[in-house]
This record gives sequence, C-alpha cells and structure tokens, in this order.
Amino acid sequence: MRRALRVICDRSAFANEVNFAKLTNEEWLVKLDSLVGNKRVKFFHSQYFFDETLASYASERNRVLLRKQLPSLFKFYEGRWFKLMGAMLESEISNQNHCVFMPEHKRRKMQKSMLDCICDDNWTDYQKDHLEFVERKNNLEEACLAIRNQSNDLRKEAKLKSPKSSQIPTFDEYCKLEYDDWVKQCLIHTSDVFTKMIVQTGNDPCYETSKYPYTSAWFVGTLFVKYYSEHISLKIDKNAFVDVAQLCYLNDTDVIISNDGKFMKSAFDHLWKAKNKKFLSTDEFVELIDRTSCKWPSPLSLEYHSQGTP
Repeated sequence: MRRALRVICDRSAFANEVNFAKLTNEEWLVKLDSLVGNKRVKFFHSQYFFDETLASYASERNRVLLRKQLPSLFKFYEGRWFKLMGAMLESEISNQNHCVFMPEHKRRKMQKSMLDCICDDNWTDYQKDHLEFVERKNNLEEACLAIRNQSNDLRKEAKLKSPKSSQIPTFDEYCKLEYDDWVKQCLIHTSDVFTKMIVQTGNDPCYETSKYPYTSAWFVGTLFVKYYSEHISLKIDKNAFVDVAQLCYLNDTDVIISNDGKFMKSAFDHLWKAKNKKFLSTDEFVELIDRTSCKWPSPLSLEYHSQGTP
C-alpha cells in the first residue's frame, strides 16, 4: 500500500492574510479533502506552531486576525501533535514507552486553553500556565545559546575578522571538527537529569542516528545554529532553535511547508535535503495539490522545482 505524504506546517506558511486565504480557500480545500480522505496526504502539527501563533497575540493589533484564524488552524486536518523537543529527547533516550506524539488528552487540554485565551482575552494567564515557548526555554536551547555567546565573546576579544568566503568550511567539515566538543559543552550546560541520561548510554544518543534520530538531529541542528551565526549571517536568528526543532520532525514527516527563506531554509538545505525531504512554500504546496488532484489516481509526485526560493 502506498504511504501517505506526511506534512507538517511552519507558522510562516499561514503568516499573513494572503497565505492564510490560499490554504483555507474552499475550492482548493475540496481537492485537499479528497487526498486526505483517500489517505494520500496526512497532516501533523507541533505545539511550536501554535505557540508561535499565540505569541503574536501579545500585540493587540494582531488579536482580531488571530481570533479569526486560530479556530481554522485547529481544524486544519487535525493531525496529532508532536512532543516538544525536550520531552521528545528525554523519552527517546530513556526509551520508556517512547512515542513521538503528545498524549491526546494533553493536546485537547492545550487546544482548549488556547481557544479560551483568545475568546476571553486572558492572554497573561495562558502565557503563565502553558506557553513553554515563551515562558521557559528548553534547557538545551539555553545551553546552546550560552555556548554560542561565549564563542562570540572570545571571537570579539581576539578581534578575529570574518573569514573570506573561500576560507569558510562546509558544514560537513565544520561538523567533523566541532561536533564532539559541541556535545560535551551542551552536556555541561544542560540539566543534570538529561546529562545523566546521556552518560548512562555512553553518549550513544548523540551519535547513533538510526537508534536516536531526534537526539542526534537536535545536536547537529543546534551546531548548525552556531555555524550559521559564525559563517553565514554572523548573528543568531531569534527563532533558530524553534526552527531546528520543527525540522527535527522531518524524522517522521516528508514535507515541511514554510515561507522562511533565511535560517530555516538554509538549515533544511544543509541537513535534510539530501535525505529526500521537501521544503515547500505555501504557493508550491498549493500548486502540488492542484497538480496531484488533476492526475488522480496517479502517484503523488514531489518532483517540484522551486521558483527561486532563497
């Protein structure tokens, strides 16, 4: 039996009214409904997606639009939610009833809290009680940021200039040189519980990709944040760690829909493109569904050539 195309959305796929309208267009949704109903397309979501959506609610000017959009986003092919990355890594390493998805009762409770928040204008209480994305960064994110800042300070002290393009190592070269030390530094800065879990397995989670796909993808992805900030943009993208987490979910999906043409696209190209994963803009995904619905029941083809996405 042919496996469904597994899709996850980045917040930028719906980021403005134009893109939101394209993905909720009734005529287009009839085509997508048919593919979903015939199990040719399957959607998954992450709490990061909804947390980023709710984060925009802090600005009053966004609230009217958010009240309009959020119920539709929840109904957009209500796929299961992936765990937040901290919980994902801990369950993967402990291997105790490891499941990549958030328990359904927790997902339903979280969804209700988000809807109550925008209906009752009770943003502060929601943020305080639930919004992990805003309230408390994952320990690993804090560790990586601390290490990167330390590296940047040392660079400034030494008055090192940015290398010329011809001197910039490829990420594969950089990874071979930096990965071991990066893992050690992350473990020094992160929580005792997580460090003990890693040590007990002999650091295998950081290296055995097939056995610990999320843990190894996370460490490589966060190392790419450091590489990107040193050799590509010379600064840390404010959403870099969430983008890395979103891309980690490609372990269990085939396509990410995103209009992020900066850090996330660069990270995807370096880390996931060679693994036969796809990064599609909103327009590209809409066109893919249009083309596929016209050719039913022929196989859904992902041979899509990007129209100049940076």
